[in-house]
Amino acid sequence: MPERLNLETYQKIFVSKDDRDWYITSIQEINKENILIAMPYQKSQPLILNQGNEIFIRFSGEDAAYAFKTRTIGRVEDKVPLYVLAKPKEIERVQQRDFVRCPISIPVKYAIVREETKNLEYFHAYSVDISGGGIKLALNHPYRPGVKLMVSFQLNSEDTPIDFELEGKVVRLEVKELKDSRRLFHTGIAFLNISPREQDSIVAYIFSRMAKQKQLR
Repeated sequence: MPERLNLETYQKIFVSKDDRDWYITSIQEINKENILIAMPYQKSQPLILNQGNEIFIRFSGEDAAYAFKTRTIGRVEDKVPLYVLAKPKEIERVQQRDFVRCPISIPVKYAIVREETKNLEYFHAYSVDISGGGIKLALNHPYRPGVKLMVSFQLNSEDTPIDFELEGKVVRLEVKELKDSRRLFHTGIAFLNISPREQDSIVAYIFSRMAKQKQLR
């Protein structure tokens, strides 16, 4: 079911020409027919758009993530160059969460953060899923909500590894019974003080991974 377009000036969006490789930008102006955006970038690499290019847009709303296709109408020169996009006819709800959560199993190191010690003792685990707001780990030991953990992991974005070391707080705990009578503790961790750049990198990675999974179906 098509969703209502709910975009705002200066809202952050992700742009792609192939629905795989995502660039970050923001909306600069919205009128009755067009959306004007700043030059999209991936790190220091700009995304060059030409008139008539079909492009893919993804963004997070208050209660969901959304996606739509549009085309480039042209380019205008303001204080900075802006791309003019056609307003989409339809918009699709991607996932009903503020931050899209992506199932992924990757090696993660984690340590308990204690005020009385500066030396962290790291343990090894695997992730269950990740989002721009947090990560879920499969652990052998239960940690109650409120416990602070330092998590260290690596994401391969377009074959370029990006390392993360983020402090988080346990917000959720689920007990998973295994067939051999063992237990795993799925531990939801909310990132604390994550920078906008780090969050953008994680969300862009998730969108790229979702696009690849969609193509494999």
